[in-house]
Amino acid sequence: MKSMISYLRQRLHSMDMLARSVVWITGSTILSQSLAMLSVPVLSRLYSPEDLGTLAIFTAFVTTAAVVVSLRYELAIPLPEDPRHSVHLLNLVFFCSFAGSIIIALLVLFFPKLFSFYLGPQINVWILWLLPISVFVTALNQGLYFYALKHQLLKGIAISKLVQSVVLIVTQIGGFFLIENALIVGYIISQIAQVTLISYWTRMPSLIRLPCADTRAVAMRYRQFPQFYLWSGLISGINLQIPLLLITHYFGVKIAGYYAVAYRILNALPSLVGQSIGHAYLSTAIRERDHLPEITQRLYTRQVEMIMPFVLFCGILGPEISLILLGSGWQETGIMIQWLIPLVFLSFVVNPFTEIFTLYEKQCFSTLFQSLLFIQRFASIALVAALGGDEYSAVGCFSISGTLLWLGLLLLLLHVCGLPVRTVFLPGKRMGWWISMTVVMVFFKYSGSKISSLMFLILMTLITILYLYNTVWSALYTSLQTNGGRRYN
Repeated sequence: MKSMISYLRQRLHSMDMLARSVVWITGSTILSQSLAMLSVPVLSRLYSPEDLGTLAIFTAFVTTAAVVVSLRYELAIPLPEDPRHSVHLLNLVFFCSFAGSIIIALLVLFFPKLFSFYLGPQINVWILWLLPISVFVTALNQGLYFYALKHQLLKGIAISKLVQSVVLIVTQIGGFFLIENALIVGYIISQIAQVTLISYWTRMPSLIRLPCADTRAVAMRYRQFPQFYLWSGLISGINLQIPLLLITHYFGVKIAGYYAVAYRILNALPSLVGQSIGHAYLSTAIRERDHLPEITQRLYTRQVEMIMPFVLFCGILGPEISLILLGSGWQETGIMIQWLIPLVFLSFVVNPFTEIFTLYEKQCFSTLFQSLLFIQRFASIALVAALGGDEYSAVGCFSISGTLLWLGLLLLLLHVCGLPVRTVFLPGKRMGWWISMTVVMVFFKYSGSKISSLMFLILMTLITILYLYNTVWSALYTSLQTNGGRRYN
């Protein structure tokens, strides 16, 4: 065992910077999200779709408000060559977030009915007072995350993510038997635990004693982040809420709960892993800008290869997944999983490369895309509902139109990097594996007996294991390792 650990440690140190960053950050994200996914079957049996829908709305409000109060200065923290500028940017995030949270507290004090209408009548009044606390902690957590990323404190990031997932599971399940709105309370407690740990790992510098003049100068130097990324981030946060709010408005809270659970299952791994890969991609691209086309091409190919089994599995066996994972009352979630998987797939692949806008300080393109995304999401659901379509038609239109929009963004980003359009088709060399998986999954889905189902399940598992060995293993130990130099293809 010790020799195996030593071997893996040696391999980790032999990888290039991008590989080590992806392994640390993505590995911790995969493990933490896997723990969270293990709690889904329990939560779906303890809580109603309405409860889970309310949690989704609460977290969407918190994450959107955190974007506003921080003014997006956290995105600039990894960029300065002078480490003192990064400290000043963290200082800006701290004080802007604190001031913004005070404003939210005043709004809760004077306009509580507005928040109750937004979050739902089932929310207790005392929960509203947790909103400013949650917003401040979330914004500060993002600032500390980028500060840790700047200084390559990957171990601290990994541990804080794992602890946050464990605390979230324990408080949400255990809190069901103790208090109302335990889902929201557990979410806040887990965020506080994460920010506490990452503060310890980063040895959070003293922010109060920093010279105000220097902080103002740094704020002016990176003023394009609140000018552009603030609005794109705000629109992005609203984009996350719009489908949920519109589905609630047109089809009811219960259907919104089904959608929220489907979206959570599909995005539990891809969205956060994609974000972590994007941050690692940005960190490496800053130092290896001359090799940006090679890095982008390699990372794109690996992402498509990594997520394709997940896409096929959810697209073909969505209803069966919901029946096994959630119980007999959640079949609608399985159908929504099938509709949403193309959108989740492409957004996962493209999301990391949106850091190119940060790298070249082209934040206006990010704002433009988020605006188009807002129009697409609002129009697709509202139009189907106005024409009398059901919830599945609305989700399907939302997913297909969103997929086309993300495809256009991918082509634009590849062009910015100097890569040809044919780069999109490079992962097609694995097509034989994908066809084999699809055939076996279809036979498993429509097999009539338990024995044949078991046989196809075993065969499907073996093919998936061989595929992952052929792709992920070779990616980690062949393409991403260096032997005294850098290799990018």
